Amino acid sequence: MKGRRLEQWPLVAAVGMLLLSGGALLYYVLFQRPEAAPEVRSGSVDAGTGAGTGVGTGAAGAAGAGTGAAGAAGAAGAGRVPVMTLSSLAPEPGWGRLERLADVLTSAEVREAMTRIYGDGTADWEEWVRVGDERAGGAGVMEIVKWSAEAGGERLSLSVAGGREPVRYWREAEDLPVSSDPDGRPLEGVKVVLDPGHIGGAWARMEERWYQPQNESTAVMEGEMTLLTAQLLKPALEALGAVVSLVRERAEPVTAARPGDYESTTATTREAELFFYRRAEIRARADLVNERLQPDVLVCLHFNAEPWGDPGRVTFVESNHLHVIVNGHYAAGEMAMDDVRYEMLERVLQRSDREELRLADAVSKGLAAATGLPPYDYGAGSMAGNAHRPLADNPYVWARNLMANRLYQCPVVFTEPYVMNSREVYERVAAGDYEGEKLVAGKLRPSLYREYAGGVVAGLKAHFLARRPRP
Repeated sequence: MKGRRLEQWPLVAAVGMLLLSGGALLYYVLFQRPEAAPEVRSGSVDAGTGAGTGVGTGAAGAAGAGTGAAGAAGAAGAGRVPVMTLSSLAPEPGWGRLERLADVLTSAEVREAMTRIYGDGTADWEEWVRVGDERAGGAGVMEIVKWSAEAGGERLSLSVAGGREPVRYWREAEDLPVSSDPDGRPLEGVKVVLDPGHIGGAWARMEERWYQPQNESTAVMEGEMTLLTAQLLKPALEALGAVVSLVRERAEPVTAARPGDYESTTATTREAELFFYRRAEIRARADLVNERLQPDVLVCLHFNAEPWGDPGRVTFVESNHLHVIVNGHYAAGEMAMDDVRYEMLERVLQRSDREELRLADAVSKGLAAATGLPPYDYGAGSMAGNAHRPLADNPYVWARNLMANRLYQCPVVFTEPYVMNSREVYERVAAGDYEGEKLVAGKLRPSLYREYAGGVVAGLKAHFLARRPRP
């Protein structure tokens, strides 16, 4: 969501140096994305489960982390306490879980994925992930830095010979059984989760995804708009055979946490609010999806926006556009965080990008046909450098690392159609949902929400028609 979401603000980097017994940690405090401010934490980790006994020191503790660092440096062998550099509210990475994904990819496939999708156009990723060529008669080896705070520290070695099937909870279209009605029910048995972005309702002002022009009765609340779109999508996908769940079904948070829970650990009330809805809420959704719902595909529904100024005196714009995001384009400072690097590698080694790109390609084409919107271009203006196009022949699809497409351990299609503070879009929001067509903004149009839902349905249908096995 361009312009207003914290993770899409222009990059502001502050660089700090932490001395660690003969080595140095260079880490970034990034405000571009909400998960990006690191904390340095000491803890013992069970490599198999990620369970640990760490105690977070908070971002402020990074400057004076000498005691934890010295303790880690002085420990050796079993029981050594690593020093972790983690994003806010992140759990300790369970590095040993990646061993189940050994030999899924070849070393060439790992390099290709990192270069084409997950890297940011530089070779910075090689500081953290080293991929050796296949040895004569054997497999290549992937060396992963586990704890970025420990110079020359512990690495995880994985064989990357290729040929093994990944252990994961989701299925690619090609892995599905033949549908009982291949043309009428191409999504038969496919588990689809719809994630209506933001919260809406009483939380909309706090989220800054709300505006109401002067002398107008209709308020724009993205969290309610995405929920309505999801509610229209669900029966349409079920008619094609899908098993559909919503991450939320009302304008309330998924997390049980509230802003007040973070006031003792943040400097201001506003920072506590940001922890609540930009961090705790997204992590709670990811836990629900990964632990209970476990879909084959997740669609993150959003609406875009240009900067609109005072929400009571909104600035309308003429632009209106569309793009679809896949996970990728990790900046150097993001990859330096242990949890972010681990979560990225879960996606790399599960081969999530292959299905995700295919889905994004199909859904973006469905949305483009339904809406007639031009593609958004990250290469212009304040957003330049935050993303790149991974598909040479599709200008609508962009690779970008967002918390809401990284934490889900399945293919994620993150949709961003319409500019909410476009005057045309506002008139369509004010018209509400309706069947058929109405004269809105000088043209006969379907409901904004039904047009959106129809584009997503068309894209998913096209994907599974083309790739699912047939009799």
